[in-house]
Amino acid sequence: MPPVNAVRGTNIWAINRFREDALVQLLNDLVDNERKGLGENCLHVQEALAKVVNAATKIPDGAWWQGTIWGELQEFEKLYIKWNGHEGESADAAAHRRAALRKLRSRRNKIARKVRRNQFVLQNKLDLALVKDMYDAMGSLVTSLPEMFKNLATAVARFKLGLDLDPTDGKELKTKRKH
Repeated sequence: MPPVNAVRGTNIWAINRFREDALVQLLNDLVDNERKGLGENCLHVQEALAKVVNAATKIPDGAWWQGTIWGELQEFEKLYIKWNGHEGESADAAAHRRAALRKLRSRRNKIARKVRRNQFVLQNKLDLALVKDMYDAMGSLVTSLPEMFKNLATAVARFKLGLDLDPTDGKELKTKRKH
């Protein structure tokens, strides 16, 4: 089996950034908001996660991605809904969010494990545009709620810079960095 090409700008680099950076930073932001929850802003997160899951459906039925990562992303979305299903600032609500966060971490770890174990398959089957769409969904969340998702904002900016895109508008940088 030939080696996996995970250099900056490749589809493997992109999906690794998603599992190692974007999902982790989203969880960090949820920790930051654990005490109060997101209240009415929770719909923005649900919409962004739904868009991530929708982006994952671009892979044709029967493909490896469709049956593994896509399903894990759907479960991640459902767990997030449980995380914010306990409204208010009470200690009880925060405890429920903390418990749901543990489940979200576990699901993120499952996603990361599946991506790590299947780098060669992903190299040959994954489209970089799909991961860009997933990051665009996360970016829309950052744009809607910049004060609540500061960690995720840095992950989205790092991804864009890694593709030689301007972090503010997503357009190609005039001066490209060396890979």
